[in-house]
Order: sequence, then C-alpha cells, then structure tokens
Amino acid sequence: MYEMGHSNYQVHPNSGSYLLGGRGHKLHPDFGTVYDGAPMGIPYVIVTLAQPLVPMVYTDYGDESDPGPFPVPLTASIEGGPASTGDRHVIVVDKDRKFLYELYYAFPKIDHWKPRAARCST
Repeated sequence: MYEMGHSNYQVHPNSGSYLLGGRGHKLHPDFGTVYDGAPMGIPYVIVTLAQPLVPMVYTDYGDESDPGPFPVPLTASIEGGPASTGDRHVIVVDKDRKFLYELYYAFPKIDHWKPRAARCST
C-alpha cells in the first residue's frame, strides 16, 4: 500500500477522534522518551530540494528495494540511536518532492547509507 499515492483519499470520518486520542485517551507518541538507555519511537527528519541525494548500498533486500539515491542526510536520526541493535529505521520526509523515504536496518557510512532495504513513496 505504501507504494501508492494517498493524496486523493478521503479523510476517515473518525480521523479527528484518532488525532485527539479517541475513547477518552490522549495520543501518546514516544518521541524523546528513553527506555533502558535507548530512545523510543521512530524519529524522522524533514528535508528540502537542497538535500543532496545519497547512494544506497543494500546488504539484503536490494532486489525488493527502490534503487536510490535518496535525499537522506548521513546525519539522520536512527531508531534506537546510533548504537541500536534493533530495526534501525530511518524516516525522511521530503517536503518539496512530497516523498517519504524509509530505510530499514540502516547504517551511515562516509558517503552512502548501508541499509538492508529502503522504499520511497508519495
């Protein structure tokens, strides 16, 4: 589904309730929370056309990934932090191109990213 554009979809009738937390509960994102010494939640970075495109060198699922290069800063935050042994997602929102980029199990190198997989979607 994330390969499809979504800008023409109707807003769900309960969207406002979801954003307000619904059922009397407030929305509780974990951005900034630290648990067991590691940050929780999946951080993201917003980029513009000024962000240079960076090559992707895949370790596992390159044949199932979008080829890149992508505008993913080598300094982008990684899920779980730079020493994470978890999923290591990197999320980038390109506000000018109107694309979302997701890297999985990603490691920044000197001049490229080394993820297991990556996708971009509109």
